[in-house]
Amino acid sequence: RAAIETATSMGMGDSNAVQDAQRVADRLEGELIASQELAKATEGDDLAALNKSLANATRLNLARRYAAIVDAAKAKAATLTKQAEAKQHIQSAIKSADLTALTAA
Repeated sequence: RAAIETATSMGMGDSNAVQDAQRVADRLEGELIASQELAKATEGDDLAALNKSLANATRLNLARRYAAIVDAAKAKAATLTKQAEAKQHIQSAIKSADLTALTAA
């Protein structure tokens, strides 16, 4: 950003090169913020929030620059999904008072 500011202060702010550099800097900053939000969502246990962040990461193609963060988020989402499914099976077995289903869950 310092180079962009310097070029702008020299009266080159309207040039295509400076405008292109600004667009790239804005995109990269957006990707950084999205990767930080994804990392934070991965630390929690809110599957909906994690899936929302993962969808945003996919839209921004964050795996290209932040593969480790995206991979960790996907793994956490898979774990949370399995936990939710197991909880659902247990609750269903409890409601139906089905000992076989309860021991299988």
